[in-house]
Amino acid sequence: MIGKIAKLLEVWHLPILLAFVAVWLLGGGYLLYRKLGKEEIGRRLRLGRCVQGAFLAGLAGLFGAVVMAMLAEAVGRAVGASAYSLLVPTGLAAVAAMVTLALLVLYVMFPLPFRRIAAASWQSLALVLVLAAVLAVACGVPARRKRTIEFRRHYCLTRLNFIHRGLLQYQQQFGGRLPPTLDLLVTHKFIPPEDLLCPGAPQRKIGYFYMPVLLEPGRERTTALRACDYRGNHRGKGRNALYANGDPFWYDEDDFQKILKDPNNVEFAAGLRAVDQ
Repeated sequence: MIGKIAKLLEVWHLPILLAFVAVWLLGGGYLLYRKLGKEEIGRRLRLGRCVQGAFLAGLAGLFGAVVMAMLAEAVGRAVGASAYSLLVPTGLAAVAAMVTLALLVLYVMFPLPFRRIAAASWQSLALVLVLAAVLAVACGVPARRKRTIEFRRHYCLTRLNFIHRGLLQYQQQFGGRLPPTLDLLVTHKFIPPEDLLCPGAPQRKIGYFYMPVLLEPGRERTTALRACDYRGNHRGKGRNALYANGDPFWYDEDDFQKILKDPNNVEFAAGLRAVDQ
């Protein structure tokens, strides 16, 4: 769980995290100071002590939430439940653990009965919960979207590998010839139909531009392309390309356009321009 959170964090998350900590300490500490100031300990109360209390209570609460989420994830794996089916119960358990540990910390720090501590600190705890939710949305949603895009890009590269293997099997069966179209790989059952779909553009029946470019005899390395993504498969950010020797690579769009200018790719580039979108 902690490793997954660390992978999601990026440099641009740092200002958001710092703002979260500042509002957590100052806002939470002030709310706690204002509420506890109405109790009998008001004359002996200091704002710094409340800021410390808000920090320790929030830290303990976040620790409890992470531990509870890790336990729920372990239980889910043990029973074979999906991550989405455990999302709501895990969230409720994490919030319960967070509030309970935070209240226990405040109960130890301030000389008041537990019920009065709970009544005096609910605003401060609610602020931390709201901030945690905002932080999760602000950092988690863009990061998850980026990871999804990267996953589709890598999965796309894997499917080009599958297509290459299908082409090799086709060549073995048909005397070294390549199929004129990729759908013949499905027709002859060298690959399943889904291997022709690009994860970034699943609406296309065949997600890749292909040209039956043969590898020159005795050549293990080549600059000649055999297949690639269409421009819109990955939002125009770049493409996966399959060389005639079976090597797959990801290229930014500018770098891919330079590869198309290679003399070995003149016909490939002309055919791609006619249908690229």
